[in-house]
Amino acid sequence: MDIRQLEMFLAVAENEGYTKAGEQLHVAHSAIHRQIRMLEHEFKVHLLKKTGKQLRLTEMGNVLLGHAQRILNEIVILKHHMNELTGEQGERLRLGTATATLASFLPSVLARFRRQYPSVQLQGIAGNADSLIEEVQKGNMDLAIVVLPPSILDEGSFKCNYEPLFKEEFVLAMGKSHPLATRTSVPLEQLLKFPFIMYSKGSYIRKLFDRMFEEAGATPIISMELENEIFIEKMIEIDLGMAFLSKHRVISDKLNYVKITGHPIYLEIGLVYQKSDYIPRSAREFARICREDLSVFASVV
Repeated sequence: MDIRQLEMFLAVAENEGYTKAGEQLHVAHSAIHRQIRMLEHEFKVHLLKKTGKQLRLTEMGNVLLGHAQRILNEIVILKHHMNELTGEQGERLRLGTATATLASFLPSVLARFRRQYPSVQLQGIAGNADSLIEEVQKGNMDLAIVVLPPSILDEGSFKCNYEPLFKEEFVLAMGKSHPLATRTSVPLEQLLKFPFIMYSKGSYIRKLFDRMFEEAGATPIISMELENEIFIEKMIEIDLGMAFLSKHRVISDKLNYVKITGHPIYLEIGLVYQKSDYIPRSAREFARICREDLSVFASVV
């Protein structure tokens, strides 16, 4: 058994098939199949079973999966640690961020981090909490700043460490010419005749707003579902609907906003990182700067 065989086994388990595993690893699927057979021969067990068109792990396959993940994770940790100590490879920070933080909290943090650590290579990607958390869990990202309803922490699918930073107020944004644009506060029931632009179904933030309407016994008119807040802003600007956005994003000369009477909306912004004995120095330092900047940005959770 060698490390490459374990990597192939994990790819097959993750993709539930040889073809996609081969595409992920850039290896012929026949070569992966051969290596899996060698593992089975070495351990004298069946690791995979076919269910329809998909491959599933057997009981022994699940045992190997847990060990393989730990072994490969330790190798990654060792490489990172040795690189830090020897300085043979430049440090990097793979950072994911919710678009809600791009116009408010993040710019000052990034500027300070860059001043203190100019040699760190920063690789950033913006996205929704669902995709960012998945990338952290897979080890493709060191750290993510996400908008996360606290209820998600109780779900079994959440397998990361989470550290709350602050609470961000969300308001209902609309174009300057919207009939409600001159108001400061509006009862929920008065909003139901106007179209909403909502976040994609299934996202953490969408679940929170769906719950708010459900508890009020109200059904909003949803004209559009989008993932990216930047796209949502553009749609609001051309009067295609109204949407819930971070208050910091709405403070502009192109949008107005109202608060929902009796329904203050505060979402938690926090850091997500892998459950691991080793966190890269660049990620640790970025998290430190995030904590220190809170006093000048928002109320601490």
